[in-house]
Amino acid sequence: MPILKFASEIFQEFTQARNKKSRVDILDKYSTHPTFPWVIDFIFNPKYEFHVPEPFPEYHLNDSPLGLNETHLHEQMKRLYLFLKGNASAEKIDNAKRTEILIQILEGLHPAESEVFIAMLKKQSPIKYLTKSLVEEVYPKMFGIQTNVQPVQEKEEEIASV
Repeated sequence: MPILKFASEIFQEFTQARNKKSRVDILDKYSTHPTFPWVIDFIFNPKYEFHVPEPFPEYHLNDSPLGLNETHLHEQMKRLYLFLKGNASAEKIDNAKRTEILIQILEGLHPAESEVFIAMLKKQSPIKYLTKSLVEEVYPKMFGIQTNVQPVQEKEEEIASV
């Protein structure tokens, strides 16, 4: 069974890519990863808005090595709804409690994973060259973008009917 990379490791791989084609290949390679596409969606999709405490709270960095932390980003994704604007449960939480939950999450994560979580909440790309236009190019369905590309089978049927 292959070992899954952490989202922060995928972002690190992305930053090491030397050109756009390599970056597109990395995004495509991890399109079926259980966490990474969700992270990208939450960062760039305008339909998601989050309650972000202002000022952003200070927290203690977790000094455990990546993978040996109390929790992982994949596990904490299920708690993201607590920050989602418009979510009935999230709207019942006062800002002080939400800030307390956020600090607990961030302190349990590896610092690199905390940065990814914060990037989702603030809807900011955590790395250079990861832009909304690049994400739309690789994951057009994520944003409801219609493409003119037909599935291969339909193209074959058109050719056969000629």
